[in-house]
Amino acid sequence: MTHSNEPHNGLTPEFFNSFISSTVKTYNQATVSMSSDGDCVYKGLHQTCCIIGHSITDEHYSPSMDIEAMSSGDSMIVTALEKSVGAKMNEHDNVLALRLQVLHDNLAKFKGDEFKEKLLARLEKNDISKEYPEFVVAVKLAIGKGA
Repeated sequence: MTHSNEPHNGLTPEFFNSFISSTVKTYNQATVSMSSDGDCVYKGLHQTCCIIGHSITDEHYSPSMDIEAMSSGDSMIVTALEKSVGAKMNEHDNVLALRLQVLHDNLAKFKGDEFKEKLLARLEKNDISKEYPEFVVAVKLAIGKGA
């Protein structure tokens, strides 16, 4: 997997690497993380996680987090991410986390190969690829889809 200790477009190395790993895990999972009610959640049924949920350790996760939206600043989710990753989130880390959460939530109706295709296509065609192109390249390399 392509990981780095250098900052990328303002992202801290810890969150750059964690979000690459989380995105790859979600890609391999080939489905979104859903509750029994059909809502997108950080950690869902059948040991699935959303992109952000894969970066949150079980130790720092609480189901009450699924009610709170990912937001800037001092939220339960940001705190859990920081404790899980072992670093403080900066503004760029938070922006990428928000974008990844929206990307995940918009894939709810897809599964399997279609989910994987849509995840990659949307990574390449949204603000993530414009703001954090190195992140998209690293994810594609990590899943074996080249640069």
